[in-house]
Amino acid sequence: MWQGATGATLSILLLAGCAITHMDSDTARYLETLPGRQDTELMSNYRVGPEDVLEIRVWGDEALSKTVIVRPDGLIGLPLIGDVAVAGRSSAEIAQLVEAKLKEYKAVPRVDVSIAEINSYRIYLLGEVERPGMVQVRNYTTVLQGIALVGGPTRFASNEILVLRKEGDAGVERVLYLDYRVLISRKAKHRPFNLVLLPGDTVIVK
Repeated sequence: MWQGATGATLSILLLAGCAITHMDSDTARYLETLPGRQDTELMSNYRVGPEDVLEIRVWGDEALSKTVIVRPDGLIGLPLIGDVAVAGRSSAEIAQLVEAKLKEYKAVPRVDVSIAEINSYRIYLLGEVERPGMVQVRNYTTVLQGIALVGGPTRFASNEILVLRKEGDAGVERVLYLDYRVLISRKAKHRPFNLVLLPGDTVIVK
């Protein structure tokens, strides 16, 4: 149980060496591949989704520069080129796509795309948490921060936490096995304490 795991109890857990009792070798290897600043990596590779707001700037042509909201179908509408499918693409990929479409109208178009608002960054917190369900966040969120957003663990929660993450176009699901005692220890070898949740991740507190 997490409640009451303070003071002397928490000290015992930490002195126990923070054993990775629920982290398998696959999880450990995966965590080792993550960058030290996962938030920076996430924002640079963020995949746009419905309701996100994009600023499209076409250099030298203010009439074509627009601030647009990604529609539920994953499209945006732009002057001259019409609808553009942007959902699931990074800002750099969207810029390249818009440039390619504009080449029919401009000799050497130069396009910059920035994400003005992130509205499709949704995570799911289930299991032994006070208010299980979907949470929409505006910025990078770690596992512990996500759990805090739903009121924290219940008094029946164990130390076992699962993170379900879909990867690649095929949506292959990766399961990460974490231990709360490791999450709160900054001495953990594989840095799971700052594991940043990706849009669509599901966290299950056992």
